[in-house]
Amino acid sequence: MRLMALDIDAYSNDDMVLFQAKNSQYVIDTIATLKKYKLSVFREDIPVEKIMKLSGWNSDGWISRNARMRIMSGQQGILSMSIYVPPDIFLKDYKSSFLLIISNGGKLLVEHSYNKGSFDGGPVTISVNIPRNELLNIELILNKSFVPAKVNDSKDMRELGVLIDNIEVH
Repeated sequence: MRLMALDIDAYSNDDMVLFQAKNSQYVIDTIATLKKYKLSVFREDIPVEKIMKLSGWNSDGWISRNARMRIMSGQQGILSMSIYVPPDIFLKDYKSSFLLIISNGGKLLVEHSYNKGSFDGGPVTISVNIPRNELLNIELILNKSFVPAKVNDSKDMRELGVLIDNIEVH
């Protein structure tokens, strides 16, 4: 329920039944009030994990076309992550290139374009300047993704974007 509150837009009305409210609009309005006045899970003075993956993340490291995380930035104001797309998947599914957009609360932080050959040497590390010592809502948006079951002999029906190997906040 905590993750739902932190990323309410990623959940359906049916999911909101967990809050045991009569209708989903009541849940949305209540969470908006908590967020506006920085109450409950939105308080800034309570300890939080440095990186909390909210939606669009898979346990094996792959993210979907749109993934969200909440992070507590550090003294240096740097977010770094290693991303990877196996070259054979890149050629087959992404053809010539894809775009990764990283934003904070809807505000663009950076756009990275990756071309054929970008991952031939293995994972690529991205470093992004972020506000220092703040609780941030980071969104990773890709312009392309693939479903393994549609492109090879896999039974995997997930929509996959890139593999995130490592995330660090400094």
